[in-house]
Amino acid sequence: MKSRKHLYICSRHFEEKCIVQGKKCHLVHGSIPTKFLPVALHSNAVKPRKEPSFREPPVVPERVRYLDFEDFRKTTALNRESLHAVIKAHCDWGETWLVDDADVSLLQLPNYQFLWKGASASSHGGVALYIKNNIQYSIMPTSIDSSLWEGIFVEIKMTSLHKDIIIGSVYRPPHNMSEDRMNFIEEFSQTLQLFHHNNTDLYIAGDYNFDLLKISHNTSTLHYFTSITSSGLDPLITLPTRITDNSHTLIDNIFTNSPQSTSLSGILTTQISDHQLCFTSLPIKTNKQTHNKYITITHRPHNIDELMLLDLQNIDIYSRLNTDPHTDPTENCHTL
Repeated sequence: MKSRKHLYICSRHFEEKCIVQGKKCHLVHGSIPTKFLPVALHSNAVKPRKEPSFREPPVVPERVRYLDFEDFRKTTALNRESLHAVIKAHCDWGETWLVDDADVSLLQLPNYQFLWKGASASSHGGVALYIKNNIQYSIMPTSIDSSLWEGIFVEIKMTSLHKDIIIGSVYRPPHNMSEDRMNFIEEFSQTLQLFHHNNTDLYIAGDYNFDLLKISHNTSTLHYFTSITSSGLDPLITLPTRITDNSHTLIDNIFTNSPQSTSLSGILTTQISDHQLCFTSLPIKTNKQTHNKYITITHRPHNIDELMLLDLQNIDIYSRLNTDPHTDPTENCHTL
């Protein structure tokens, strides 16, 4: 204990030779306690770290995934109405290599309008759109005539859509000069501002030649992505779209201001090009009302399963399909 003038400690912690006896005992100078010292109540040894438990690899989100054409066909059959807007309404095509006076007769498709703009920023440029004949559309005017990128924008009005939409096809050649990249970002942002006053959903697809996989360590790519998102657009594609033996990059994308309105987005794998095909689909309104029809069966044959299988085998489905190569491919889908 401690008083105002003195400090008292317990003598039982010291050897006898450390204590000078007298009327008031005191310690030999330099003595240290060695007896009845407290003992540690637990070990300080580091316990071995537990082995990490096995974790399944992350699942690719359903809204963004790779599909081959067979998977896409099956998905179309299961979600025919949801995919109507992307399959039957429009398709964009970038890097057409077309010039302004090109003969595009060979590129015409039955039942579709072919809208295109010749290459101006690069001899490998050019953009185009296919629009279904029965769809009302208008080409959007843009005030920017750039030597850095090319684009065509169309407003589509469909009663089956929940609201009007603007679709665009964009191509930016792979100019890697920092000044060219920054000028494109500025020009493209100005173009997006032109559409903000419209109460429409935007879907801008194209080859931008900015690799979003490098967003964390490339300043211009980060600036590009920040500019896009600041304009209220989000990317629908988050996986590599151009895959070679030596690299994989995310340079093709579809940007929209209404990602919640899409029912499915993804990448179609194909050997046609090293650029994979990006797609998105929009839900449509339908006026069809289904009425359940109940049938009462009073007698059920014991071999009903065999009879049903026999009926299916006797249906000559191929005779009902249109084999004309120029026909609309969705016609057979409806037949099926």
